[in-house]
Amino acid sequence: MAGLGDLEEIYLQYVGPIRSYLYRLSGNHHLAEDLVQEVFYRATRSLLAGQQIQYVSAWLYRIARNLYLNHTRHRDHLDNAWVELEETPFTGQTWADPDLVLQQKELHRQIMEALGCLAEKQRTVLLLRDYHSLSYAEIASVMGLSPSAVKSLLFRARLTFRANFTTPETQQPCRKERGN
Repeated sequence: MAGLGDLEEIYLQYVGPIRSYLYRLSGNHHLAEDLVQEVFYRATRSLLAGQQIQYVSAWLYRIARNLYLNHTRHRDHLDNAWVELEETPFTGQTWADPDLVLQQKELHRQIMEALGCLAEKQRTVLLLRDYHSLSYAEIASVMGLSPSAVKSLLFRARLTFRANFTTPETQQPCRKERGN
């Protein structure tokens, strides 16, 4: 169980993954940064109030998801957020090969477009399982679903993602599955 004394350690361990998760949900670095600040502000308030947390990662992802959902409810044009995709800065030795940098940017664009085609629940379950490696039980806790519902939703999310992940030869508009 996590307590107030663990706050700095929790922050250092989870700030990067939570930021990454929120960026992949929203497609916007600035929004992700704003929401990350709010996630850890709320986490700090909860810990100061004496709340004991059993699964820290699931708890933080739930806060992040709820904040993102609250934000999207206040926006009229959620689907338009994916039109102007931001670039992720690339680090390492990619500067030596401009072709590699271009390929990485194109791959990033294609991934973000395919993620943007997913319904919010599908995008969330796919990111939490395949990118952040949460267990089915942790994802169920984050999303308020049963583990079997998580498995089913993940299966549909992967199918939809594959259908929308395009190469220049197969460029097509998004195909969204209804109701998820």
